[in-house]
Amino acid sequence: MNKEINTCNTCGSEFYTKTSKMKNICPECAHQIYNRHRCFHKFEDGRCIKCYWNGKTSAYALKLKKQNRKKIKNAKLNVVLGIIVIAIGIIFMLIGKLYWGIFGVTVGSLFLIEAKRYNKQLYKRNNYIE
Repeated sequence: MNKEINTCNTCGSEFYTKTSKMKNICPECAHQIYNRHRCFHKFEDGRCIKCYWNGKTSAYALKLKKQNRKKIKNAKLNVVLGIIVIAIGIIFMLIGKLYWGIFGVTVGSLFLIEAKRYNKQLYKRNNYIE
């Protein structure tokens, strides 16, 4: 089985040409930089058996990956914050501060809905399984 091998212009890793939609960029860099289809790597002897990538990543792709992980972490934190605001609103309603309670539940609910939507959007855009 003779597969054509190319070298990535971004990270310098070799990869099977047919595994990337971009001619001179490996599937990993194409995914990290241009949000192309991702290879779910399976490594044997230091290389992915699906795309032949060796694990190298460019500094730019690493920077983008780090930024995306930070965005996802913040999105998760926003979901928790929305839940906390709703809980505080419910507590205010239970102790008789009805207006503050309704305000807290309303604001918290809207914030939670938006945070969940953004979180889902980030996961979809970055093809995360987690």
